[in-house]
Amino acid sequence: MLLRPGFTKCPVCDRFVYVTDDLFTVRNWAGTEDIPGCVPGIYHYECFRSAEFRIAYLSVNEHQMKENLAEQKQSQFLAINAADDEFALAYRPLVEEYTLYFHKLGREIRLNDRAQLEKFLDWALSGSQDDLARPDPARRSLMVFGPEEVRLEFTESLEVQAEYSWAGYLGILNWLKLGKANLVGRFVDLGRAQREAGIKPQSIACPADNAAGTVRKVESMEQLQLVRLYLSVETVKKIYLSHPELERLRAFLRRARSAITG
Repeated sequence: MLLRPGFTKCPVCDRFVYVTDDLFTVRNWAGTEDIPGCVPGIYHYECFRSAEFRIAYLSVNEHQMKENLAEQKQSQFLAINAADDEFALAYRPLVEEYTLYFHKLGREIRLNDRAQLEKFLDWALSGSQDDLARPDPARRSLMVFGPEEVRLEFTESLEVQAEYSWAGYLGILNWLKLGKANLVGRFVDLGRAQREAGIKPQSIACPADNAAGTVRKVESMEQLQLVRLYLSVETVKKIYLSHPELERLRAFLRRARSAITG
């Protein structure tokens, strides 16, 4: 489903959605047309959680998620490290990335490599609630314990593109006092550049205030007289688990670790 910045709105709150938001996509799977009130679209996750059709949709979505994984398992692009009725851990060798799937919740978290997976497992399998309520060593995960549920917060990196005129790009360099140095590898806060120096992008995939990150690539588009910046920006994804679900997740992760390490 295509997200168009400044055009795509959440069906519940009618506010714009952006790639840096915590989002949930309701897809037009077979059977969703029979769910009262179910509207395919891109939702803010908290808005989706409030939708009356949520439970019915998640049941259809769970079946589709498992079918999709089963189909991908037949290819060379995905290997299932461990799976049960609620969770799956998969590895994509072409990008060297792990994904932890929460079938019944319709959620997933991406772990960029084996090292990040190991850090996540070390943290998630630590002994006490006090340990889990502290961010992991890489400060990418946190659990907030409530009386009835646990909120897992996981920080993911994603790419945000922003286009500037040549004058705007040079303005950013001057604002950062970099002269003609390359921005690649540098941390840039585009929202601050807009507020303090009045440097506005020609187009951007999210509000400038949400675009603070490390520049991974700078692309010159001479015919359009534009410069495109590719930023690695962090966003927080939330997953809500009951206390029994958390214990089942931890048991699954122990089995997954054993399967990976042999």
